[in-house]
Amino acid sequence: MLKTRSKSVDTLLLKNLFRQEIFDIDFRGAVEDFNSAYYSKAYKTIFKLWQKSETCNRKYFYQSLLKTCAALELINQGKLEGSKLIYRAAINQLLTFSSLERPINISLLVDGMIKYFDFIDHDLDPLNNDIQIVERPKIEISF
Repeated sequence: MLKTRSKSVDTLLLKNLFRQEIFDIDFRGAVEDFNSAYYSKAYKTIFKLWQKSETCNRKYFYQSLLKTCAALELINQGKLEGSKLIYRAAINQLLTFSSLERPINISLLVDGMIKYFDFIDHDLDPLNNDIQIVERPKIEISF
């Protein structure tokens, strides 16, 4: 269940989330790994960043990305049911940041996750004859 917050708390959370150190070389590498479907490698890098984080809002942001990586890695391992559980938790956390368009477009990531999981869930149904091509979700960085 998504927790509701006041608008001022959300504004403060978003205002303080992105500072220079979040976009260091490690974070950029994690995004490249994520976008190349190396979710396990991206997870390890983001986890190290999470450990070094000093603010709660940044830790919460990294946790949402960690859950996203974990859900997609479980799909790679063929563990659909486990990935669906983590996927739901990831989406709930990512939605907290859905108004962000720069430097990371979270709504595009959320949209990509929803489309991809919907595709995976229905594509495994033997009665579903509808063939679709759906790309894996990506993290888009723009300044």
